[in-house]
Amino acid sequence: MLTRSKRKEVEVAQSTHPLINFPVEITTEIFMYCLPETIDLFDPALAPRLLMQVCRRWRQIALFVPKLWVEFRVDVNDTLRSDEMSAILKRSAGLPLRVTLFNHRDEDLQVFGQIRFFARYCHRIERLRVDMSVDALFKLERYWRTKRAKTQFSVLKSLALVDVESGGLELFMFAMQNIQMFSSATVLEHISLGGIPLEGVELSKTNITRFHGTVYSLQEWAQLLRSLPSLIECDVVFDLDPVDDEDLIVPPPLTHDSLTKLELRFAETPFDELAVLDVLSFLTLPALESISLGPGTLSDQLEGLFASLVTGCPRISTLSVAVPPENPDITRCFSLCSSWKALDTVILSGAGEALLISFFNDFADNNSFLSTVRTFKFPAMQLVGLAYIISHVGPGILKRRALEDPRCALETVCVSTQEFPVTADLQAKTDEMPSDLWGSIRELRSAGLGFTIYWRRRGQEEQELMF
Repeated sequence: MLTRSKRKEVEVAQSTHPLINFPVEITTEIFMYCLPETIDLFDPALAPRLLMQVCRRWRQIALFVPKLWVEFRVDVNDTLRSDEMSAILKRSAGLPLRVTLFNHRDEDLQVFGQIRFFARYCHRIERLRVDMSVDALFKLERYWRTKRAKTQFSVLKSLALVDVESGGLELFMFAMQNIQMFSSATVLEHISLGGIPLEGVELSKTNITRFHGTVYSLQEWAQLLRSLPSLIECDVVFDLDPVDDEDLIVPPPLTHDSLTKLELRFAETPFDELAVLDVLSFLTLPALESISLGPGTLSDQLEGLFASLVTGCPRISTLSVAVPPENPDITRCFSLCSSWKALDTVILSGAGEALLISFFNDFADNNSFLSTVRTFKFPAMQLVGLAYIISHVGPGILKRRALEDPRCALETVCVSTQEFPVTADLQAKTDEMPSDLWGSIRELRSAGLGFTIYWRRRGQEEQELMF
């Protein structure tokens, strides 16, 4: 227990501390950076409540900064604390809200107190994340239809249904009954549907610019693009059944004029290699600037896939490729990309020694090979892969630059490693490598090429490797 004189001494010290006396605007920005990634507005050990315990001035600032009190993460089966909720919502001063409603996967949706409370504020919810099982989601839908049919999500711009798995009984359920509770969200821009088919949710699709989800047939893929005319970014997982011929029927030619960024992945279930090619073969995407070919997209139909890209997507500037473990010889496919005059960045993840040797041999000897590319990126490299990079990248680039007509726009090579254990010391490991491995890299650096290697320990920030 502090004595009166000691308490006075502490108060004087606090009142004169420069951090305490920052201008309100600066203090407010600092407070925003203190918010945790997962916000719990009731937890006194986390901001913003933690900030209110520092001193009287910080408490007053925190109470009257509305944007500190707009994000809620609510367990729908918890007991409703309506007085505390009302006080927090009053502090938010009418700003748009970001709400996560969740239940634990092994729990049913048992009570509706939290739902009833937040239903009164639907007209203020700008971002909604529903993280619950399929059964709980349908129970919420039934409640909404019977009790809240007139409730409007009038400012909802972002919707995520994140805990719904794909396939099996869930698909049958969505085929029998659509989710309709979000049909009033007429300004919706971003949707993430997990394993729910787009047609399984009744939505206003006119303004949607970003989509993340799963498709189960090529016809559904085509319908998705037709129904989202304003789509700009699309991250899609293909879960195709190789024994179901209807899943693999190729749609008629389709042009989508606004899509600029596309990420493709295949589910881990087996698939027909031709289906990989057919995902793009019927499409023309004149505005596409960035494409990512994720796990499962590379197969024996590799050249056909790249040929479809070159024909239907003439403006590609960023190409990202996840190389499978068997490291196919994809360098022949990059030769097809010479018509992409805007190609600026190539990202290769999972590249092994055989691919790196082939890739940089072609780069060294062929002045038309990726001649417009300014940046190479090699993410998530293992330590052995890092050694391959150091061994082959430098000599290959130097040889290309020495050609009579190099046509080499390369300015930057960026390598990042996989996450290492907390006790790892990559700097010490690389210091043990033969010094001649670094010679060509240092020579390129002295000639102006940016060559950087980043690594990080688990749970820590990334740091640059010094050499």
